[in-house]
Amino acid sequence: MKKLNTYAVIAITAICFNTSAQAEILKMGVNHNAPPYIYLDGNGHLTGFTIELAEAIGKEAGFNVKVVPLPFASVLAAMENKEIDIIGQMYGSAERAKIYDFINSYNDEFKFIRLKNKVHAKPAAVLSENTKVAVIEGSPQFKELLTMQKQDYPSIVIRDADTNFLAFKELFQEKSEVMFAPISEINSLRNNYQQYEFEILDIPPQYSHIQAISINYATRKGEDDLHQRILKGFEATKASGAYTALLKKYNL
Repeated sequence: MKKLNTYAVIAITAICFNTSAQAEILKMGVNHNAPPYIYLDGNGHLTGFTIELAEAIGKEAGFNVKVVPLPFASVLAAMENKEIDIIGQMYGSAERAKIYDFINSYNDEFKFIRLKNKVHAKPAAVLSENTKVAVIEGSPQFKELLTMQKQDYPSIVIRDADTNFLAFKELFQEKSEVMFAPISEINSLRNNYQQYEFEILDIPPQYSHIQAISINYATRKGEDDLHQRILKGFEATKASGAYTALLKKYNL
């Protein structure tokens, strides 16, 4: 609780107006650094696709959103302890679907990225002997990479990081040769380094079944009224065009 309160000091309240009554406030826990979904802008304000969409949903459904930025492990703990009402950005999985109900906000794809090698005309395979791969520890892509290592690429070296930015940074530090992440997050990072040339690489073909990953808002199982309320608000943002506008704004 003490840790949550410390982070809550920097929480941002997104004001959404309900003309018929004073809207209630729902607390949404989010990973504090996951661009383009959640990130600090140039003025130090927390923003991103997930936050702006939650604001739009709240406007339609009649609630305000208090954004509580936390490391992802703390988001899960806060949800379990009912210190927050919603998780703002969660990758879908069969295991998580047993605990949470999802509202699918976007479908992403896993890709590899590396700095373009100007020396060798023929690029190396994305994964080969002793390839060092940067990835967020505990993420869905981390688990998929472990499967690849176990089944077909036993010699690859998995270098786990706390955030995608730190994983991306490993490419410049030459600690890793490739990074594995959702393409939307890769694009958000590389847009800030346009002076460099990168290669975007597909997953090896035998793993094509894991190309897509769903990104969701999550509510606790059993809280059906809240889930339906958010879902209806989400559908209303699609009907109004607000959802499409946000996809374009964040190049999704």
